[in-house]
Amino acid sequence: MSTSARALVVEVHLLDGRYHGIGDWPPSPFRLFSALVAGAYGGRWGAEPREDKDAAFRWLETQHAPAIAVPNAVAGRTTTLYVPNNDIDTVGGDWLDQRQVAKIRGSVKRFAPRLFDADTPILYAWMFSDGGDEAACVARLADRLHALGRGIDMACARAEVVDAAEAEARLRAHGGPVSRPGGSGDGGGTLACPLPGTFASLVERHQAGGARFATYKEGRTARTSFRKPPNPRARQVGYARPSTILLFDLRSVSDSRFHPFPTEQVVPLATCVRDRLLERLVRALPEREAEILRLVKGNGAGEQDKARRLRFLPLPSIGHAHAGLAIRRLAVEIPPDCPLRADDIAWGLAGLDLSSVDPETGEILGDGPVLVPTADRAMLGHYTDVPARRWRTVTPVALPRLSHASGRRDGGARAHGEAVTAGRLADALRHAGHDPRGAILSIQREPFHADGARAEQFAAGRFGPERLIHAEVILPRPISGPLVLGDGRFLGLGLLAPANGAPSIHAFALDREADSGRVVAALRRAVMARVRDSLGLKDDEGLPPFFCGHQRDGAPARSGTHDHLFFALDPAPEPRLVVTAPHCACHREPYADERHHLETLDLALKGFTRLVAGPDGAYVLRPLPEPGEGDRLLGPATVWTAVTSYRPTRHPKQGADTGAFVTTDVAAECLRRGLPIPEPEVLDVMAGRKGAISARLRLRFAVAVAGPIMLGRDSHQGGGLFEAMPLSATDLTVGRSTDFPEDPRHSAPTPAGHFVDTALT
Repeated sequence: MSTSARALVVEVHLLDGRYHGIGDWPPSPFRLFSALVAGAYGGRWGAEPREDKDAAFRWLETQHAPAIAVPNAVAGRTTTLYVPNNDIDTVGGDWLDQRQVAKIRGSVKRFAPRLFDADTPILYAWMFSDGGDEAACVARLADRLHALGRGIDMACARAEVVDAAEAEARLRAHGGPVSRPGGSGDGGGTLACPLPGTFASLVERHQAGGARFATYKEGRTARTSFRKPPNPRARQVGYARPSTILLFDLRSVSDSRFHPFPTEQVVPLATCVRDRLLERLVRALPEREAEILRLVKGNGAGEQDKARRLRFLPLPSIGHAHAGLAIRRLAVEIPPDCPLRADDIAWGLAGLDLSSVDPETGEILGDGPVLVPTADRAMLGHYTDVPARRWRTVTPVALPRLSHASGRRDGGARAHGEAVTAGRLADALRHAGHDPRGAILSIQREPFHADGARAEQFAAGRFGPERLIHAEVILPRPISGPLVLGDGRFLGLGLLAPANGAPSIHAFALDREADSGRVVAALRRAVMARVRDSLGLKDDEGLPPFFCGHQRDGAPARSGTHDHLFFALDPAPEPRLVVTAPHCACHREPYADERHHLETLDLALKGFTRLVAGPDGAYVLRPLPEPGEGDRLLGPATVWTAVTSYRPTRHPKQGADTGAFVTTDVAAECLRRGLPIPEPEVLDVMAGRKGAISARLRLRFAVAVAGPIMLGRDSHQGGGLFEAMPLSATDLTVGRSTDFPEDPRHSAPTPAGHFVDTALT
């Protein structure tokens, strides 16, 4: 036996250039395994010795899942056939009794074949190091394969054992999309693969199939029973079908330095690259002009072509505070099903002269950059490398034009317009191949990046300002990039980047009003329980103090630095529950271990939609976007008013002036929380049991401060919560409205963090 890296390559030809199998494309390795077994033992081959064949298939079922290359295929039209059910035995087994036959009519079978070039094979490549004799046996048996998929999918196959390097070369030279095991299932889904025991389960199923009908007597009547053969064993393996991404630098001809473009010129830049590439490819491949026009520019493209078109993605520079979002690189994404060869496209782009693009106007000029191929994928990694749930636009999304009434609109009209916009954004997410159900969508005109531009500044050609919007998308589960949404996704609009880090504040809308004390206590218990389950802790294992405020031995955490979660109910204008990280409430940067705990918390709160609060019953929760600047709990503002009563951190001495005592205590508490000393105003003082007091306060600061402000003895359980009062007209920097007007010259910016929850379930 050889121990070098080798590969078993099986080449399958479907004779009619179509595949009717349901539920898998490419045809799964388990389907091929079953077809090989059926061919090896069927017909005249059933009488030959089995030992070598059995050993070969038992070896193959233990190997890692193969890489698969398939022809470029399109989905054919669905054909519907109406046939009787194959279960006459359930009604007595008499075909001559028309009354009984009528009971089993109405079965519908639908066929939606994949169509492709019959001359292009499907390649399966199993890599292995041990088992050369068994692999050679499987290669010999592959000649007996006669069908793959349904019984109408006639096929032939041949196989051979080659070096692993040659197998990889064959996969690359195949010309069709290549699926490789190890993906998450996002790009290629999962495919059934054999596992140890699959061969034995197929033998058992074949033997049971011969005895699936049994006749027995019921009184004087003979009846037939049907016993379903056992299902064969298989495992589901995630397969990745990644797009091919070609990356280029924009370099100056004179000095080879980067030739940056303003990020607002993303559409003119991408359009110029597309048109120049089109010219080169059509000149080189005139016989494929119609296909090139359809897949590069979209001329005459149908619904099937949308997933196969090239995407031109100028990459604004991100990842550093001083990157400035200038465009210095361009990526071209080639979908896995695109029939144009990647090497042809790379040839057409390399050295492409973009001297016709003016960075400001798009007019023809004599000096411009050229596209230089690069292997440095660091910038692309900011858009692709880290799977994330939270994504924010770098270039705005182009949505279908929304009609709005001119002039000022009332709140109902605004809410309707925003809901329509959110619905269109959800459609864009679905068109990009991602399920929008459960997604939280936030829309605004302003950019999310400090150096970004407002959405309407990207207007170009058919992408008018009324169609553009910046968006934040929070998905139920992490996905990998690049994520590009909207009608302009083929020309660089709608490019999103993952938002780094887990949210620091989690907010949930309640379906009805609630008692603050009981619902906050229930929230705290529920969060701790979900974190415990997420961490897989046993009942006798304590939670980290970050989540519960207690040491692992159960003793209270008395560090005095409030390094554990804050829970609160914000009652107005709509009730919502808020879980706040300690670094936010203490106005500092998070510690390293706190960042890890925030990721755990984010994972634990995924799918948190129901809260049981004892005698108050169950509340339905709706996840909200993380509150941002402009939110009533975050400000900034110079004046803050208590939402819930403030309880001093200690008891006053007997006979002390309670008003003066409260103002002194809250000023010291502000200092401990990283806030400047305010000028407190006591609005009301309430006496409690055993000399305890609580107060309603208003805090005035000399400068605008940002929240959240959560102070006092019970601030971790919802006490001492303050809301920002509106700033004066001269100090107004946030708190703006969004009308999405037709004329962008009269547009009013939206508050950062303004959202529309689509409630997609």
